[in-house]
Amino acid sequence: MPDAPEGDRGRRRNAPAVATLQLRRPVARLRSVRIARLDDDRHTGLTGRLCDVEQGEHLGRVGEQRAQLVLVLDSEELTHPVGDGYVVRWFVHSPSLATDYERHNVMDITFAPFRGEQCPVTSFRDEPPLDRRWLTPYGGSMPVRRRNLFAAMALLAWMGLLSACQIGIPSPAGNEPAIRSFLYQLQAIDLAAIGQTCYDLIVIDYSADGGQDRTFTANQIAALSAGPGGPKTVLAYLSIGEAEEYRFYWEPGWRPGDPAWLDAENPNWASNYKVRYWDQEWQRIVLTFLDRLVDAGFDGAYLDLIDAYEHYENRGRATAAAEMVSFVEAIRVHARERDPDFRIVVQNAAELVERFPEYLELVDGIGQEDIYYGYAGDDRPTPFGATAEMEAHLDEFLAAGKLVLTIDYATTPSHIDDAYARSRAKGYVPFVTTRDLDKLILNPGHDPCDD
Repeated sequence: MPDAPEGDRGRRRNAPAVATLQLRRPVARLRSVRIARLDDDRHTGLTGRLCDVEQGEHLGRVGEQRAQLVLVLDSEELTHPVGDGYVVRWFVHSPSLATDYERHNVMDITFAPFRGEQCPVTSFRDEPPLDRRWLTPYGGSMPVRRRNLFAAMALLAWMGLLSACQIGIPSPAGNEPAIRSFLYQLQAIDLAAIGQTCYDLIVIDYSADGGQDRTFTANQIAALSAGPGGPKTVLAYLSIGEAEEYRFYWEPGWRPGDPAWLDAENPNWASNYKVRYWDQEWQRIVLTFLDRLVDAGFDGAYLDLIDAYEHYENRGRATAAAEMVSFVEAIRVHARERDPDFRIVVQNAAELVERFPEYLELVDGIGQEDIYYGYAGDDRPTPFGATAEMEAHLDEFLAAGKLVLTIDYATTPSHIDDAYARSRAKGYVPFVTTRDLDKLILNPGHDPCDD
């Protein structure tokens, strides 16, 4: 145990104690855990050995999307109030996932004297210890109710009573056919051709070329929604974390810093610029854009660049994540004032739900890129650890009844098949395409018309 901070020296310390942490969700491949005082700048807090879990494996107690972590600490000052006085950090086993989870995933911490040499027998909501036979092939774990659901589905499928085409995700409105397939295309859009497909959900740009002159009309969107291939929910792409030169709002002479909310150009996407999205002027522009989508008859908006908050958080803006969540909320409120059934689906940054549980109530669904292919390069498998981490976040959306879409970038047939199989096994809705999103993709063996 490291020396106590200056302010603690000379104060009474108690011998080994047990710390019980109620977590919002399980943590896989656990490597080490640390509890530190918030006022301890050196992060030389308490360390302890894990109970009910072997190093590098899942927590031993798993409840419904939550978990309990029990530590035996070397010592602890039991008289010190816990509350916000501590921050909890833990690290997963994979070096590529040296993620530092802060206290936002901890619901409560309690300390008690350690009695006996064995770890205490505890449970979370009277759940039994984790049955490792239920660990998924890709490293995740299912909460009890989902395990039972998937077991029942597997039995019905074996009996021939449930086919793959019957397994779908409820639509956001809850009173429409389930969404089992979707298309994501932002360039070279041919509405007539898309209307012939059997995709349930379509994500497209609001304009044929991204500009104002070729925006789709309400009649065109209505025709697409009722296309010959079957009814479709149609979402319009909307970037809220970057500005684009070809949009109607762009003014000649704009450059980074002028206007004040306009930041540096994205080096990977020409004519796209980072924005200080918390700025009221930028938010006004986005809400004006949103009005155009409602007027054009889109069923909802597909919000991109939610993860822009990371850029500013990494540069010291502590409020960046909270400001992005607030921005999404403002978009939802504005849209619902115009159309009570307007959907809000976000792309990426699923980890926000860990820090802001209320985020789940602000969205109707989420799309996740690169979950199985594309993270390390197009048509390349995503590292195991990154996939498991994304799945853990997405499962929280799924458990809340939200639509979960996966977008992978692959061209090798076996990779495409693998992405579809893994996504569907998790209960997600998959689509595999190319990164330019400029083709109407009908992957062989996965054409929704064949289901």
